[in-house]
Amino acid sequence: MLDYTDKDALKNIGKFMNSLRRSAEEHDLELRLSDTETVYLPDSTTPVRGYFSNEPLTLAVGMDTSLENWLPLLLHESCHFDQLKEKDPTFTKAYVKGEDSIYLLFRWVDGEDIPADDLKLAFERTKECELNCERRVVKKIKEFELPIDVDEYCRRASAYIHYYNYMAIRRVKYGAGYAPYYDRRILELMPANLRGAYKRLPPNVLPAYDTFFSEKFLNDRVKNIMLLRNTKRTD
Repeated sequence: MLDYTDKDALKNIGKFMNSLRRSAEEHDLELRLSDTETVYLPDSTTPVRGYFSNEPLTLAVGMDTSLENWLPLLLHESCHFDQLKEKDPTFTKAYVKGEDSIYLLFRWVDGEDIPADDLKLAFERTKECELNCERRVVKKIKEFELPIDVDEYCRRASAYIHYYNYMAIRRVKYGAGYAPYYDRRILELMPANLRGAYKRLPPNVLPAYDTFFSEKFLNDRVKNIMLLRNTKRTD
């Protein structure tokens, strides 16, 4: 937990926020720091905790949560912004036939048939982009000396990236307000670093993800319809 009497920590958070605001002004980025828990994706009714979009150029985060929740998320989305500014190939090439690879994955999870080659490429490019972003977050935590435990962050980032490997196996997704990277059973199996390429889900990790999702969903595999059962986090 953040010690709110730690003036140095609060000062460093302020430095990061000011740096982000200056960069947003310089690049005409709409920075939406909402006083709600969730925000909505562009042209969508889908609630999420935060996102970065390059069309329109927007960074949005729901900040009506604890600082321990929104600060890492804001860092993550700001690093996607950095990827765009620097034209990082893991970001600029994160598309399949002109569509953002991550949205193609979401359409597949929702039941749409996607060609196998396109699907495989979408998973590869999504994970490459997200892994590059998470490594940038770690560097930014250290650069601004932010009050975030790097080892713990790496475990959560690893759980997030491996979630896409799990998605490929089980064809499920999580929703706003709960996620596998908050589940302690999963985090205990994750590395405290971001080495490696995250090509596949380690076999010993699969049961922990299965347990998490079985507690969250009733799964009609024939129709591929996910019914929410329990949205409380398992911290």
